[in-house]
Amino acid sequence: MLRKKEKDIEVDLIELSKDEICENDKKIWGYNPNWRQRTETASEDYLKKEEKNALNKKDIESENQIKDLKTSDVNVLDLDSVKEKEDIKNLNNLDSLEPKDVFIKKDYDLLDDNSDDLLDDDLLDEDINDDELISLEDESEDKTKASKRDKKSEKTNRLTAKKVIVRILLSVFTAIVLFVVGILGIVLIIEHGPSESAKNLFVNTVLETSAGKFLATSFLPASEIAKIKQKNSVELTDEITDTSLITNAYKADTADTGVASDTSDDIELIEINGGSYNGYILKVKDPSRVQVGTVNNFGGYGLHVGEIVENYGAVAGINGGGFQDDNGMGAGGTPIGFVISNGVFKYGDKNKAYDIAGFDKNNILVVGTMTGQQAIDRGIRDCCFYGPTLIVNGEPTLVNGSGSGINPRTAIGQCADGSVLLLVIDGRQINSIGATFADVIEVMLEYGAVNAYNLDGGSSTVLYYNGEYVNSASPLTGSRLIPTAFIVK
Repeated sequence: MLRKKEKDIEVDLIELSKDEICENDKKIWGYNPNWRQRTETASEDYLKKEEKNALNKKDIESENQIKDLKTSDVNVLDLDSVKEKEDIKNLNNLDSLEPKDVFIKKDYDLLDDNSDDLLDDDLLDEDINDDELISLEDESEDKTKASKRDKKSEKTNRLTAKKVIVRILLSVFTAIVLFVVGILGIVLIIEHGPSESAKNLFVNTVLETSAGKFLATSFLPASEIAKIKQKNSVELTDEITDTSLITNAYKADTADTGVASDTSDDIELIEINGGSYNGYILKVKDPSRVQVGTVNNFGGYGLHVGEIVENYGAVAGINGGGFQDDNGMGAGGTPIGFVISNGVFKYGDKNKAYDIAGFDKNNILVVGTMTGQQAIDRGIRDCCFYGPTLIVNGEPTLVNGSGSGINPRTAIGQCADGSVLLLVIDGRQINSIGATFADVIEVMLEYGAVNAYNLDGGSSTVLYYNGEYVNSASPLTGSRLIPTAFIVK
């Protein structure tokens, strides 16, 4: 109904005069005396809106100009073309521009919404040097590339070092595995192969080592090992040294004071070579100079041969008797058997018999089995225990088969003229495999020994002379800690 009325009014308006139209408007919409004022205000708003649109259009054109500058690789913005402060503020949003398109971004960081006072004509009119901008650009790019290269190089180096270490460890592990497998294969072939003599030699050899016994005990039953040892051994003797056989005991020339005038010529170092072994003999003409040196206190840690020699103010020495060495990890300070040094019974059970070697008060080397008390009664001044006896009264001991295998050896002997032979033979090395008991007996007989005795050998075998070790000890760590040594004063 209302719509129809409005339509009728519109039709009527067409036929009315201006005054009637105004009058009619008053009736319909209500009279407003400020009607014309509203019209003028609307016109002003319209003009401001148009002006604002023009400014926005101008902003858009300015932004387009800046984008055109970026596209055309212009190195410097022409700030003179930017007239409005709002245009400068818009530059804060140009984070995506490359360094070559903008001076330095920190210059634009000053131009925020609250820093209009910082914008002055001097900043806008400042001249920019193109060469400096290009230099800054190149330097920035070089630093970025260098940083990336350094990071990549550091990462590559870490990976390369890691790979090298891993490969080295794998190579070492593989080599160890192959070596162990090869050794075990050789052991199995020897111990279960067709050669009986090779098996006997190998078993007796490893049984004399501290760490290698398992190579025999792990692959052979105990009963078979016992049979091998029985077939390959040195027969023990009940004979004891006949002192009458040493008829030409050395007598040092003395001055009126009764002290030997010069003993430097009393010692001779002889190098020996038996084909499969190398060694040394220290020949001491004056047997009175040879005695047993010991550690200060038994039961603890032993000393190296060189230390014992130096403690006694001696000039030479070899390792002496045996000692407790469980699994090759002994401290080396506890002897086996009994020990007499310089006439003093220092260690052991006087009522228990051992196969010993030592010098009596007449400086004659005595070898044979006796108790501690028997040794004291016989006048033994220095002695220790290991064995077996190799030569007694000029007769070699019978060696069955391979004896105790091939190993480093230490022995002591005495010739008919009283000279003492201190023998060491290197072993377990490429240039010197070691010697059997038969080899040691042969060497001692060759150099005139009437009596000879086997001392603790293996990894303990060393000869110390004139402040240094003469031979090459088999352990990589050098000489072992021991409780006793035969020294030369």
